[in-house]
Amino acid sequence: MTRTALSGPLVLPADVLLVPVADLSQAARLQLNCQDGDVAITRPRLRTPSRLVDAGAAELLRQFASPSTVVEAVIRHSRARGADPEATLEGAYPLLARMVREGFLVSASDAGAGLIEASWAEGERIAGCTLLCCVQVLEDSEVYQVRAGAARAEAALKIERQAGGLDGDRRPVARHGIAARLEREAAILAHLGRCRRQDDPFASPASLAPVAPQLLGAGVWGERRFLLLEWFAGVDALAAAGEARECGGEEGRAEILALCRALAEVYARLHRQDVLHCDVHPRNVLISAGGCLRLIDFGLACWRGGPAGLAPPGRGGVAFYFEPEYAAAVLAGRTPPDVSAAGEQYAVAVLLYLLAAGTHYLDFSLERETMLRQIAELSPRTFAERGAGAWPELEAVLGRALAKAPADRFPSLDALANALQAVPVAATAAVSAAMTVARVRTLSGNMRKIAEKTSGMRRPPQNP
Repeated sequence: MTRTALSGPLVLPADVLLVPVADLSQAARLQLNCQDGDVAITRPRLRTPSRLVDAGAAELLRQFASPSTVVEAVIRHSRARGADPEATLEGAYPLLARMVREGFLVSASDAGAGLIEASWAEGERIAGCTLLCCVQVLEDSEVYQVRAGAARAEAALKIERQAGGLDGDRRPVARHGIAARLEREAAILAHLGRCRRQDDPFASPASLAPVAPQLLGAGVWGERRFLLLEWFAGVDALAAAGEARECGGEEGRAEILALCRALAEVYARLHRQDVLHCDVHPRNVLISAGGCLRLIDFGLACWRGGPAGLAPPGRGGVAFYFEPEYAAAVLAGRTPPDVSAAGEQYAVAVLLYLLAAGTHYLDFSLERETMLRQIAELSPRTFAERGAGAWPELEAVLGRALAKAPADRFPSLDALANALQAVPVAATAAVSAAMTVARVRTLSGNMRKIAEKTSGMRRPPQNP
């Protein structure tokens, strides 16, 4: 980032939120490890993590509510505080450069200065499809439910957004490598489709079930890369587990265990097909009413033995699911390790724990360095400590998969899936009375709030 990049008018996009930590709950403030007067800055649908800034920095950023140069904003801010403008500018430069780099401050002429919202409406036609509804919008991509082809079948359209600027040939410039991610996702989904067709014809139906939606097409429309995928109607894994917990007793535990077994098996099949998902979290697992599972969003996936020309994805994902060896390397300032099957096993075990207990295996801080230290050093809490009722057999399996040293985990996802098959449904202790429907709803509500406040803990794709 150079001073030239800060020379023109900048603006704080309308969807950027500056939230005083005093407005958050006491529990959230403890997780954020913040100081009195700090302000959380976040931009919904932006892949960049939320940040904490002090009150003075927040006031400076508010000077960009309307387009302003850095000099104009600093002069106004300095006059209001009775400070020296030159000293203020020198001290504020690193903050402003970071805010521009991370997408919280943008050029007033940038397409990214507006809201991050859906580019098309219901009924419009794009990429040969008729839009039915918008499913998801992020800063670099959008997903729609569409009707496609002569049969007008329902499908999912994932398409690159208009980037924030044009290159020398007046073509959109992709941000965060989304074009490369879509290209990688298309190649991996095609590979998974071929693997399924080549599987043992005498294998069981469950072992032949697809692990991901079928790739129906890929291409470029209006200079935007897109994927057309099989439509799969379902809920995410956390919602499915919440429904199971509402049943209570052994019936609820049987459903949760069946879900955990199915999820471990689908990841094991993915690994057998030489693919690591590399973006494990509950919203990337869809479950149909009939209990079928699909993994989605393969933009960060690693295809071991794939084409040499397939661009490497870099590390990314949701911080709660990072493996200890990655966390330790980041804390020590070392180059993080490459993705691995053992690392993904850890992430899958984190997800299984969440589904079974209704909460994470640790009381995570939302301050990034503290969270990484927890991941690197702290052992999982017991189910009883989480108010979920003891389940020793399941906890023992998850405890091994959550071992800090990769060598102490299961030798493969297949081995983890097999171990889950041996876990009995009945617990040696009764389900905690605290795990009532009201408790589940409270937990679900808390998870939603944390997800909303910490979309920020999602680490954007980048090279280590």
